[in-house]
Amino acid sequence: MSAVETYFITWKGRRDGPYSLEQLTHLLERGEIGLLHRVETNAGLVPLRDLLPPPNPADFVKVKTEPTTSGLLGPLPLPAPVPPPIREPEIPVASPAALESLNPEQAARLYTICGLCFVFPPLAVWSWMMASELEYRGQNVTAVRMKWLSVGLAGGGVLLWILLWRLW
Repeated sequence: MSAVETYFITWKGRRDGPYSLEQLTHLLERGEIGLLHRVETNAGLVPLRDLLPPPNPADFVKVKTEPTTSGLLGPLPLPAPVPPPIREPEIPVASPAALESLNPEQAARLYTICGLCFVFPPLAVWSWMMASELEYRGQNVTAVRMKWLSVGLAGGGVLLWILLWRLW
């Protein structure tokens, strides 16, 4: 009668055992040990994964799952039909002929107002930053005037946008 080979497990400086290969497999299946636990063999300490035989690919059977039509409390509802996408209304685009029909004087005013709309906001921000610097230096009267100037510039930019909107 041959003797069953026994193994000792070493993990974090602790030595447990002796275990047979079947016992090691059972402990692994229960999650009490892992594949990285060191096992003492005749060859020395080896990880448990090197001691166990490799899994047989034939043991892994693909299970074909079919979609289920019934749940725990009865049949599952059918998915709602997807409605067709809603078409967005087309926005008319100004044709080049419409732009050319503008009076040159009116077009110049519109372009000027449009350009000023892009000039006023940076000037308002710059004025406000300068006012904050003046406040820091203790020149409060000038700082208040600069802040009013920046508010006026911002308001002027808004008014220009409104004017541009009305004229266009």
